[in-house]
Amino acid sequence: MFKGRVLRLFLLITFFWVMFLAVSWLLAKFYLPLVRFLFQDKPLILSDVVTWIGVLIVLLAIIILFKEILYIFFYVESLKSSLPSDNLLL
Repeated sequence: MFKGRVLRLFLLITFFWVMFLAVSWLLAKFYLPLVRFLFQDKPLILSDVVTWIGVLIVLLAIIILFKEILYIFFYVESLKSSLPSDNLLL
C-alpha cells in the first residue's frame, strides 16, 4: 500500500518535470521566434517584455495545475487511509 502511494507520487512529480521542461522547450523553440518576428520593427525591450510575460504566464499555469493535481492526490490518499481496508472500491 505504501509503495503504491510513493510510486504514484514519484510518477506525478516526474510527469510534472517532464511537462515543465517540454513546455519550456516549446516556448523557446516556437514562441520566442514568433514574438521576435511580430515585434521586429518595435523596440527590442518590448519584444523581451512580451516574451517574458508570456513565458511566466504559461509556466505559472503549469505550476498551478499540478498544485491542484497534488492536492487532489493527497485528498484521495487520505480518504483511502480513513476507509476500512476491506473496501475494494478505492
